[in-house]
Amino acid sequence: MVKFFIAGLISMIFVLVASFVMKSEAVFLYGMQILGFGSIVLGGIFSGLMSDNIYRRTAVETEKESDSRINRAFKLAMFGLPSIVVLIIYYFSQT
Repeated sequence: MVKFFIAGLISMIFVLVASFVMKSEAVFLYGMQILGFGSIVLGGIFSGLMSDNIYRRTAVETEKESDSRINRAFKLAMFGLPSIVVLIIYYFSQT
């Protein structure tokens, strides 16, 4: 899990450097939003929570399959967590 958090930090640093190089605050905001919220949405999709047949999928799955599904979603959430924290800090520092 820590690997995905560190990967999220590294990708966040790349977005930060790109926004400094381009001197664009929009690159920073959009990049952080894509990293943060995109990873959470993808985690929901990959875990099967956003499908129309979630009951049918989870009613017959084994505990191992359930753990694997939840683990994937948690890893993607950990990847996006640093970006969301930075966005929250940025939002409250602007007001």
